[in-house]
Amino acid sequence: MLAKLDNLSSITKYELTGDLRRGIELISVINILILINSRRKLLNEIKRHFNFEVLPEKILIKDHFEIPVILNITENNNSFIKDLFLTTGSEEFIRNMDFSFKNNYKSEFELFQRNNAPYIIPEMREEIYFKIKNKKIKKNSNLTVDNFNGLLHFHTSNSDGKNTLNEMIIAAKEYGFKYAVVCDHSRSAYYANGLNERDILLQKKKVRESNAKNNLYLFHGIESDILSDGDLDYPEDILKDFDMVVASVHSRFNMNESEMTKRMIKAIENPLTDILGHPSGRMLLKRDPYKFDVKKIIDACTSNDVAIEINSNPRRLDLDWRWVYYAREKGCKFAINPDAHNTREISFIYYGIKIGRKAGLQKSEVINYFSLANFKKYLNRKVKRTFEH
Repeated sequence: MLAKLDNLSSITKYELTGDLRRGIELISVINILILINSRRKLLNEIKRHFNFEVLPEKILIKDHFEIPVILNITENNNSFIKDLFLTTGSEEFIRNMDFSFKNNYKSEFELFQRNNAPYIIPEMREEIYFKIKNKKIKKNSNLTVDNFNGLLHFHTSNSDGKNTLNEMIIAAKEYGFKYAVVCDHSRSAYYANGLNERDILLQKKKVRESNAKNNLYLFHGIESDILSDGDLDYPEDILKDFDMVVASVHSRFNMNESEMTKRMIKAIENPLTDILGHPSGRMLLKRDPYKFDVKKIIDACTSNDVAIEINSNPRRLDLDWRWVYYAREKGCKFAINPDAHNTREISFIYYGIKIGRKAGLQKSEVINYFSLANFKKYLNRKVKRTFEH
């Protein structure tokens, strides 16, 4: 869509806006603000590319996309920043800010400044912002793709991934990661071709070979199923040889709240658990979260020094950003992981970063931003791991 807009000479500039700009996990329309130099030229150009309908100050694009695209039209460069602010939303945020638009503004930052308000990044412009008292939590997130050092939790063709370990590492290097942790499925995930003991030894050998020839440090991890009784998949003598353990629920989703909470807490309290994977198990528009006491799980992760995953798969985006505020208040650490099953899905980190920004997360709170040395310290915080690859 944007590539086509780039070729329209009637459009001077444009910005994504609305729910998409704020990083809402479910959207029903894509809003784009466009500054045009001629309405007649715009209509002549756009009819060559799209099936559309003209609305007051808007154009509705009705084809090519799974959801509608609305072009919000601005013809005055001086009002572009005001319109960008107003179309970004949310409605509650705009109402609470109650800005005056008497001046012309060169940027949104200037708009906030002229209204004697601290600049707030688009992702955080939700009603909840005004209910938070803790200034630390309200601080703008500084999460960016820059210095996102660690690719944690990805799968390979050894379990249910589509690419080999070597192909995933080559892709990770292209993205600029400094280190990575392969986390294929454990043996109980038979549906995902989980690794048996022999598979583990063979993969460990591949990890050593990768580290011998690549300047990207590779750790050998596992996504261990949380069994129905709360035990982790594999006995301790096998689990302790992994460099990192992501503990995840993949079965028995229909447990009642008390049973599921107890099950998850037992796994969190295991000293070998480093990250709680996709905590609620939700699949957006497909599967509801399973029932558990979210506050108790967050409290358990905090007290046991276990990072909570923000699973960046756009069908998950789990932990939900609304709970990240509470987890931050408690002092929890986070891991933003793509859960990539092929090289293309490594790019899912961008969605996870967007979700982290919504809750004001700082780089110091996200283990993927740790340096290699500090990441090793994190993995050694409770058990001694030698990382002899």
